[in-house]
Amino acid sequence: MTGLVNTMTALSERRCALLLVHDDPADERHAWFGSEPYRIASDMEQATPIDPDEPLLEARLSDVVIRAALVGGFPVHIVPSVEGTLDDGLGVILADRTSPRELTELLEL
Repeated sequence: MTGLVNTMTALSERRCALLLVHDDPADERHAWFGSEPYRIASDMEQATPIDPDEPLLEARLSDVVIRAALVGGFPVHIVPSVEGTLDDGLGVILADRTSPRELTELLEL
């Protein structure tokens, strides 16, 4: 599945088997993250902390999703081009729809 909302949701719900990211240096979109890897949001309305004392930090969108994946224990694949492949430059292979063999083949690309 691809796109900003789908990717952020899959990471937040810890359903990711593989994160796909096109890390464009010109991409100036930002996102927010909390202390837990699954506490990420693409806008401040979604970024309300569970605990009022939990700090929310802002960073580049690609950095936030890559951090969430790596800290959550999910592999990341940087995609060199998004033409016709990734909406919003982001995508995720879902853990509940991918066999270990399929994931291994994807990681060997």
